[in-house]
Amino acid sequence: MSNKAEPKPNTSKGKLNKAVIRLSALTLMNLASPAIAQSIACPQPLNFGDVITCGSAGTITITTTGGRSTTGCLSTASAPFSNGRCIITQSFPFRPIQITVSSPAAMTNGTSSMAVDNFNILTAAGGTSTTVTTPFVDLPIGATLNVGNPQASGLYNGTFTINAV
Repeated sequence: MSNKAEPKPNTSKGKLNKAVIRLSALTLMNLASPAIAQSIACPQPLNFGDVITCGSAGTITITTTGGRSTTGCLSTASAPFSNGRCIITQSFPFRPIQITVSSPAAMTNGTSSMAVDNFNILTAAGGTSTTVTTPFVDLPIGATLNVGNPQASGLYNGTFTINAV
């Protein structure tokens, strides 16, 4: 995957732009008590992959299971994409932990931005929060990227926040 995307020539459908898009998790750790330790590590960023626009707005959705779908006039190249993944652990005694993800978020290439929303955690219909009472949670994260028309080409990055309280 290249760090810089090159614009494509004009076609009958409009100007084609290619953007490489990744969204990483910014993690926050909130401790309810100093005697109860928990941690959050996010080894896999939410990566929407390479996108080529063809003259109209659209969306790209990454599911919690790692699938990808598009709407509108967008093409996704063969570059890698992935759902996000965070690992949340806690020490004994185990207690209920409320896990939430921020929504909406934004991605930028320095001059242009795109909104990221419709976050889901754990399952495709998981929404933006869940409560768990386990020592270890492998938390898959999915979301929807809203690509504008026109959307500037380039490498887009952003962050979202995971809280575990």
